[in-house]
Amino acid sequence: MIAFLVEAAIRSLLLGLAVGLGLKLLQVRNPQALMTAWTTVLAASLAMPLLMQVVLLRLPTQVVMLPHAILGTDPRMAATVSAHVHLHTHSSHASTSDWLTGLLGDWSWLDLVTIAYGLVATVLVLRLLTGLMMTWRIVRDARPIRAEWTRGADVRVTACILAPVTFGRVILVPISFIGWSPAKRRAVMGHELSHIEHHDFTIQVLSQLHSAVFWFNPFAWWLQVRLAALAETTSDEAAISNVGDRVRYAEILLDIAVGARGVPAGIAMARPALLRQRIEHILSQAAPVVALAPRHRLLLALALAPAALVIGSTSWHAKAAGVPVVLAMPAIPAIPAIPAIPSIPAIPTASHSDGPTRPFAILTGGHTMLSADGDDLKRLLVARDKVGSEAVLFLVDGKLYGIIDPIQVEQAADLFRPENDLADQERDVAEQQKELGHEQADLGRQQGDLGRKMGDLSRRYSEKLAQQAAGAVKASLTDPDQAAQDRDEAKQDYKQAMSELAQEQSELGREQGRLGAQQAKLGAQQERLGREQSRVAHDGDVKLAKLLDAAVASGTAKLVE
Repeated sequence: MIAFLVEAAIRSLLLGLAVGLGLKLLQVRNPQALMTAWTTVLAASLAMPLLMQVVLLRLPTQVVMLPHAILGTDPRMAATVSAHVHLHTHSSHASTSDWLTGLLGDWSWLDLVTIAYGLVATVLVLRLLTGLMMTWRIVRDARPIRAEWTRGADVRVTACILAPVTFGRVILVPISFIGWSPAKRRAVMGHELSHIEHHDFTIQVLSQLHSAVFWFNPFAWWLQVRLAALAETTSDEAAISNVGDRVRYAEILLDIAVGARGVPAGIAMARPALLRQRIEHILSQAAPVVALAPRHRLLLALALAPAALVIGSTSWHAKAAGVPVVLAMPAIPAIPAIPAIPSIPAIPTASHSDGPTRPFAILTGGHTMLSADGDDLKRLLVARDKVGSEAVLFLVDGKLYGIIDPIQVEQAADLFRPENDLADQERDVAEQQKELGHEQADLGRQQGDLGRKMGDLSRRYSEKLAQQAAGAVKASLTDPDQAAQDRDEAKQDYKQAMSELAQEQSELGREQGRLGAQQAKLGAQQERLGREQSRVAHDGDVKLAKLLDAAVASGTAKLVE
């Protein structure tokens, strides 16, 4: 199974290299064309295990088998290799090695690798499914918006986000949309509707699934990031066409990005990881990007299909040359696993079903606090423009009341100020999590560099063993002792270098664990703040209802309509 998946990953990498080279040579820069090309590569990579079952082309070739591939032909050599397989040669580790041997029993290292692969893949798939489920719940609980600027799209408002997000064909907006300017609304709708039109959410989910199945392949992670960046670039161009000014749209994007917090799954409009790259592209692009017609994108995908079919359906038959058996390549020291970064718990939404609530608007200090939807929201917004800057507007049994007494207005506003303070604390925690994420990404890059060094070292050692295997016959007739000495020296150098690199990997893994623990602590703090904010919001609603009832009873609340 592992060999099958590795072969599929290698074929996907070859396809990606071929497509990337072709795009480079043809100087393709249109983001829609690039998105179509790499989406085709993603589809082919997901289908690669199936394409490998269909053999359309057979290419015979002759190779020299490496020593470890023909090890089983000589039982004496198997005993020799088993005596040298452990990298820890100090006597103090002997008891540990014996204990491990007894623990593993009849299990091979291939069995352990298969189990490790399955565990990591399962965790990544479960994380993806959990994120989709949590976001679906947010979408389900969000309130729909019926307004002309939504252009008939399924737009919903929720307090769980601070920036627009697309989930499937649903657009989520934060409660701050009330204060958005017309230009900002046009920019947001143009951006999010472009995501829906090009099915970017589906492509993102498929790329995350591809990364979960082929998590050991760096190309899978690169492809996921590349597709996300191209989707944002395409949607940015659609938004710019609605706003009509690149500089103005860049300002809107930066404004949305301040303190933005997304959802576990979905396409957020202002993802911090891509923000700088997007701003540079927006400001450096002088002319508008030409949009490709759907049929042109389809033709491009069909043009790439033969390459995917050839790479996926070609079979190589290797014919081994007879060579003597030599020592097998020493086992590569295990690279410590990177600790999983704890997911940030979703902030629970406030539930107002167990207390008396009514639609209201608090106007104070030039700001408006609203709790309404549909026709009630429209009535409050119309009345706001009539009443003035300091008032409380609310609906009781379909009647619109207003309070202009400064003391009562201030009392109503005070009920919700603690909720705003908690929101500020949440933004501070989110900023700390963002900084930790940058540190973890940097450590991940360092681990990737070390992994490449280990791979290069193993490749060079394998090539040296292959050369020794090819000349083993001649060496056995001339100077067999010198040949054995050369093998021993090469093996010792290899073990020493791999041990040093493994130690560096272990230190980076421990640092990742420390940062992961900090992320978990901040996530717990974020969850606590979310629960507290829900409680404060509920208490504010209950107390406000009592204040409004008292105002109606005492006559200080007057009918507005």
